[in-house]
Amino acid sequence: MRAKEFINKDTLVRINNVDEDMSVPQINKAEQVASSIWAGVKVDVKFSQHFKERLNDPRNPTPITYDELVDIFAKEYERYRMAIKSLPMKSGTENRGQVEAEAVLKDAATKLNIPFVMKVNKNPDSNGIHHGTIIGKTNMKKDKFQTPNPVYTVNESKLLDRR
Repeated sequence: MRAKEFINKDTLVRINNVDEDMSVPQINKAEQVASSIWAGVKVDVKFSQHFKERLNDPRNPTPITYDELVDIFAKEYERYRMAIKSLPMKSGTENRGQVEAEAVLKDAATKLNIPFVMKVNKNPDSNGIHHGTIIGKTNMKKDKFQTPNPVYTVNESKLLDRR
């Protein structure tokens, strides 16, 4: 639980002004929902341990919520599913029949950034489909996140609406 703690000196009781952290069941459910969204293009979504730990990091200016997390994966799917699925794979990343690419999911309205690795099976299944996995490496709310990798941004119009 993220808490800004205040001490009431009259009663010596700790009072929490709380923004609830995401619980482990919520994180697991968000991962399942994101994976079910991306199943339409045969892509699983997984969160690394670091990704899960970073969700509740106090360095974020506001907590990352379950809704924000599910929303970014849904909006990225709507807008960029084929571009992300067909990211150019980096040479030298072949490992156990998979190739990899790196990119970032970004929500301009919430400032949520999710750097990820996209792993795609080199060999298609019997239907000719290459299955893949998006692995969220980390996450952070940061306005000017910098990366050499491609960035897929959603909610730019909401950002303009706020001005």
